[in-house]
Amino acid sequence: MAVWALFGLTLWLWHIPVFYQAAVVNRTIHMVEHGAFFGTALLFCWLLVDGRQSRTKAAANEGLILLIIFTTALHSGLLGALLTFAATPLYPIYRFGVAQWGLTLLEDQQIAGVLMWIPAGFFYLGAMLVLVARRLSHLETTSPTIHNVPTIHNVPTIHNVPTIHNVKETSYG
Repeated sequence: MAVWALFGLTLWLWHIPVFYQAAVVNRTIHMVEHGAFFGTALLFCWLLVDGRQSRTKAAANEGLILLIIFTTALHSGLLGALLTFAATPLYPIYRFGVAQWGLTLLEDQQIAGVLMWIPAGFFYLGAMLVLVARRLSHLETTSPTIHNVPTIHNVPTIHNVPTIHNVKETSYG
């Protein structure tokens, strides 16, 4: 859970306008920002790959990892949506750079928000599908096989039980 919190905190903190804009104008802060993104993303991916644990322990943790990916998809998608649907630009420092692309500040921010939201969402969805498939495959190979299950052909029959076909008609008259 610590890696999840660190990854999320890093993502959200560096998108606070004052920190983001400081990173744009200061090379050292910019390097710290990208180092934080890279470091926490590396830790997050290491958590997902879970390569150092045995197969049985990894299988036991897959539910937690699935929850971590799902909640990360939610909060990072929320950040992308906030950038996409914001009514005003959050990063005015780009006012000089976006004009050369023929964009307004808000359009540039909306494109960035959509890129954070949609492609990243597919990454998280793909990771969740891999985990579910791996878990289902693990369950299939470790599930006990059921033997001697009664079928219609080997169910014991009961003899001499009255049925509608073998009851003699009796007259009560």
